[in-house]
Parts: sequence; structure tokens; C-alpha cells
Amino acid sequence: MFLSDEQILEILTDYVKDERYEQAILIDGEWGSGKTFFVKNKLIHKLKSELESCDRNVVYISLYGRESVTEIEGEINTELMLILLSKKAGGNLGETIQKVTNSKAAKFAVGLMKFGLESFSIKTKELSKIRDVLVKLDGTIIIFDDLERSAIEINKLLGYINHLIEHNKIKVIIVANQNEIGRQSQDNDLSQKLTTNPISMQPTPSSNEHIKEEDTEELHREAESFSESGVLFDRIKEKLIGVTIQYRKNIEEIYNELVGSKVKNCSVKKELLQNKDIVLDLFNQQQHSNIRTIIFSFLAYERISAIVKNVDFDPLEYIEQEKENILKYIIDTSIRIKTGKKLRPWKDENSQVENIYDSKFSDVKYAYRFVDTYLTSYFIDECIVKQTILDIVKEEKSRDQDLEQDTALCIHKLYDWRYLEDEQIICLLDIINDELNELKYHPSYFKDIILTLIRLKLHDFSFKDKEYCCSYIEQMKRRIIEGTDEYSNHFVEFRMKITSDDIVLVDEYNSVMKPVFDAIKEKADNDNSEILNIFHSENPWNEEFEDKCKTNRDAYWDRKNFLSLCDPVNIVNKLTGSKSKEIWHFINGLNTVYKLGNIDQFLKNDTENIEFILCKLSNGIIDDSSSTTKKIALSNLKSLLEDTLKRINR
Repeated sequence: MFLSDEQILEILTDYVKDERYEQAILIDGEWGSGKTFFVKNKLIHKLKSELESCDRNVVYISLYGRESVTEIEGEINTELMLILLSKKAGGNLGETIQKVTNSKAAKFAVGLMKFGLESFSIKTKELSKIRDVLVKLDGTIIIFDDLERSAIEINKLLGYINHLIEHNKIKVIIVANQNEIGRQSQDNDLSQKLTTNPISMQPTPSSNEHIKEEDTEELHREAESFSESGVLFDRIKEKLIGVTIQYRKNIEEIYNELVGSKVKNCSVKKELLQNKDIVLDLFNQQQHSNIRTIIFSFLAYERISAIVKNVDFDPLEYIEQEKENILKYIIDTSIRIKTGKKLRPWKDENSQVENIYDSKFSDVKYAYRFVDTYLTSYFIDECIVKQTILDIVKEEKSRDQDLEQDTALCIHKLYDWRYLEDEQIICLLDIINDELNELKYHPSYFKDIILTLIRLKLHDFSFKDKEYCCSYIEQMKRRIIEGTDEYSNHFVEFRMKITSDDIVLVDEYNSVMKPVFDAIKEKADNDNSEILNIFHSENPWNEEFEDKCKTNRDAYWDRKNFLSLCDPVNIVNKLTGSKSKEIWHFINGLNTVYKLGNIDQFLKNDTENIEFILCKLSNGIIDDSSSTTKKIALSNLKSLLEDTLKRINR
């Protein structure tokens, strides 16, 4: 059972107020569950306000990395002395000292106090004697955090805490993750003192006379006796701890408070509060509730968001959408890092952003390389971030504009021609003719346009002596010839042909579209000629070669052939006789095609030729060259082909 913060505060307040409760209370929770946040932001303030009139002190001690009981003692004494100074100074000075004790400057204040005391030959370990004179330890509430992170042997540490409780009439609240507390092998010779029955948190009268002064050496001896007995933590806990409170914070309850306390930028605070549901959904999807992870992701988003917001682009909504996508990826990747999982693999090592749609976690659609870099190294290149985001939003805007123009085409209105009047249909057919003349239609629409005309004709629709079909076909042929689209031999078969049980419809369609099919085939043959001849020995490796590789890249992927189109012997001979600059053009052209992420699905046919060229590069071509710059170029070609072969065969 997990209690609310308010319920826990009520229990702990009752505990510290009732002197009959002599055991400690343990707040137990997983790392990152929000225990320390609860203690520092709620519990300490609550206890101080409740006990203000009683003149009782609240001391918070983190045991993280503590190596000796003496070190803890010194910390307690120093904290109490600082509290005394705060109370005695009063007014603004008191407030200033109190702020110091609650901040990072506390270390400085402690050091300064130690220096001042030692100037008078007063050692830190002697502070307890001064403290007993000036500060009353009775009734003090000590909160020990990070028990499991202490470097002190656990039984010795618990023995020390037990001594504090028994002989100083103080209250102790321990904050820890029990699952991480080290356990020792059990010793059969357990101290008789610890073989009692489990002690529950019940009011019990004090049976020991209160000792106001305790010799430090005796306290250490008792702590050592716990350690030397080899007692298991579970058995010591029976003596020391009366109640264990299981703590687990619901992120939703603490979300606003985390944003307010951890995020400095006001605009980022607003964004995180607006995106609260998105953030919480991502954590819930992956069943992760670590408070440190959410803080980690908040701080990363604050840093990256500050860069993204300075990208100059209109309209701003594209930037805002990109920031939301980045936030989602930051959270997803933060959870991966904090749970020890590997980062998502990148399909293309050269890309800065990739679509990573995952049906399981569909909210995270894009990966950003600069996010991976920042989360793992805290390094970020602002120029790369800005340029990446600018490229993305430009593409998104262009796509939306194309979609808007595409949606406005009149063929969409003609799909429901049965609901239109004849005059409306004629008007739309006229507009479609104009749109075709302006080359507004991609060839993928040609099938729908002609099929609509044929269906109208089969229903005896009156075209009023207008030859729409002939006009449409001529415009479509011109679009094929003048357009920059590339066509494979399968384009007609898979994108233009139709299948139907209506034989009349199919025959009519094929007859009308034959001129278009022929134009596509002719264009494809012309394109294929350029594609097939790219590695011809007479074609130089220059900027034009790079441009052709880039222009025909999709065609190579569609054909699933690139270097497999060449004669590898000719390539090797050409490498031998080429200058370094020509080889670099060759490398750039290859890289344009081979940088495809899932290359193993498209260009496996290139394997044999790549292996042949690599063999020749490794056995003579590089070493035989007398030019240093040519050797460098050939070595880079070898590296590119080795990496390509590795990705093809993965």
C-alpha cells in the first residue's frame, strides 16, 4: 500500500511529537521514486513549522559517500551550530544563515566554521562538548538520507543511529532503498540484545534515564559491536526501526511541482505544463516512474528548446510542432538511457533526423541525432541543431503546400459526380482540362481521371460534343515527356493498369490509355539508357557524374542495382589511370546512392562487384600509386566500399 504525501506527513508529525515512540521510522522506496524530493520540499518544512514553538531542531544529513561515524558526528554538530547561529542572530542575518544552510553554500559555511574553530585549537570532534553547552540535543529530529549509499559498513552505521536514539532522546527518520542495502552473512553468535521479538511502533514508556553527556569513544565502541557481530540488516531493523513507510510518488501528482522547481526558463515551464499529458503518457507507456529520469529529460529539453526557438521560420507553428516532437524523443531516449537500454540504431549514419514510427510507442515518430549526442555527452552544436530544424520545417511546409494544392484539384470533386448536376460536371471537366494543361497533375492521377470519363460515357452522359478524352490524353503525354519524373519498367504495370471483372471497362480503359502507356515506356527506356551507361568507360568522373548519381538514385534503388551495372574490371582500370580529383568525384557519386539506411534491402546485387574492387584496392592499386593525394583518395574509396559491404550484409 502506498500512502499519499499528506498521509505520510501526518504520520511523521505524530511520530516526532509523541515522545513515547522510541524507534526510528524508515521511508523506503526505489531510487528515483521521489523520496529525497519529498523530504526536502515537504517534510522538513512541515516539521519546522509544527515544532517552531517547541524549540526543537530538524537536521538533514545525507549519508551519501560518508566514510566514518566521526564524519557524520561532525556534520550533525556543525548543522546544529549553524542552526544556533541562525536563531541567535535573528532578523536578516538569521535568514541569511538559514539560506546558507539550505544551499550549496552550506559546504563553504561548514568549512569556514571548522577553520575558525581550529584557529582556536578546537577540533571538529570536540564540537559535541560545545554543542551540549549551547545547543540542546534532546528532542532533535535527524533525517538520515541515502542510507544505502554510505561507505560505512551497514551494521556499524545502524549501531551508531541506534545509540543516538537510545541515549539522546532524539527522533530519527531514515530514508533509503532497502533493496540496495548490503547484506552480510549471518552470524550464529548474535548479540543477546538483538534477539528480541520484532518491535512494532507502539507507545512505550521510557525505561532508561536520559544521559545528557555521552563519551564519544563509548558511542563508537557500541557502533563497532554491531559491526563485529556480523548481524544481518533485517535483524538489526527489528531493533532499530518501528515503522516502514513504502514510498512511491505518482508523477502526475508531482509534475507541476517538478516543472516549477527544476526548470528555470519561463517559456519552457509553460510548454512543459501544456504538454503534461504527452509527457505522462510516454512515461506510462513504458511503465517508468523514476523522478530523476523526468528531471533529466526536463533539463535536456530546456537546453535544446532554447536553441530551437531561435530558428527563424514562418509560420511559427512548424517550429512549435518540431519542439513537441523533440520533447517526445528526449523522453523516450532518457528512459532508454536511465534503464540501461541501448539507443535506437540509426539506419543512415549521415542523417540528422529519421522517422522511427513504432506501432508500440506510436507517439514517438522522429529521432534526432543531436538529442542522442547531448543526452550521452552533454555536447551540443547549435549550428547543427538550427540547420537540422530549419531543413525539417522547410520540408514540412513544402509538403503541406503540395498537399493543399493537390487537395484543391478538381478531380477530387468529380469523384462524387453522381451527386452533381450535369452542368457542374461539365464545368469540372473543363477545369480539369486546364489543370492538365498547366501540368498540375502527377501521372498517378491519370488513371482516376480517365476512368471517371469512361464511367460517365458508359452511363450515357452528354459531354455536349466536347472531346475531353482526346484532349486529356494529349496533355498527359506532354506531362510524361516534359516532366522530371523517373519511370521504371514496372510503373505502367503496377501504377497505371487496372483489374476488374468488367471486361468492357478494362478494354476501353486500355485502349484510351495506350498512347500514355507508350509515352511512359519511351521515357523509361531513355532514362534507362542514361542509368545503364553511367559507368561507361568513356563517361568522366566529374561533377556531372555526381549529379547523375543523385538524379537517378531512386531508379537504382528501384532496380536494386548500382555498381552491379558496371564491369568491375573497367572500374579498376579507370581507377588506376584516374587523378585524385576524379576519384573523389567517383566517391561522392557512390556515397549519394549508398548512404541509404536500409541498403541491405535494395542493393545486395552489388556485393560481388564491390568485393572485386575491394580485392584489387587491397592488393596493389593503392600501394602502386606514386601520388600521395591519390593514395588518400583510394584509401577513402576502400573505406566507403568496406562500410557499404558491411551494411549490405548485416
